[in-house]
Amino acid sequence: MNELKNIDNINIDALYNDVAGMIEKAKQQVAIHVNTELVILNWNIGNRIKVELLNNKKPEYGKQVIKELSKKLVRNYGRGYSSSNLYRMLQLNEFKENSMQQCV
Repeated sequence: MNELKNIDNINIDALYNDVAGMIEKAKQQVAIHVNTELVILNWNIGNRIKVELLNNKKPEYGKQVIKELSKKLVRNYGRGYSSSNLYRMLQLNEFKENSMQQCV
């Protein structure tokens, strides 16, 4: 069994640990980048909805726009674009803008 752990003076366990560490680090970096891009996407979606709603200030108009937009997005991209999630994206946009204004 000792031969399996040291083949031609290469410690397989150490090699495995190094390679596994590289894989885990890469997976973490991918998750960080994906999460960052999703936050940016959600903020941009919220911003686009806000711009559309500001062009017509009737409250019932905004509800209808989000409802209809959600139907189309859910059909093509899944439940992540439900009306309630679109409202959250709008809130994220508003929260981020308010936070940035306070920093200035």
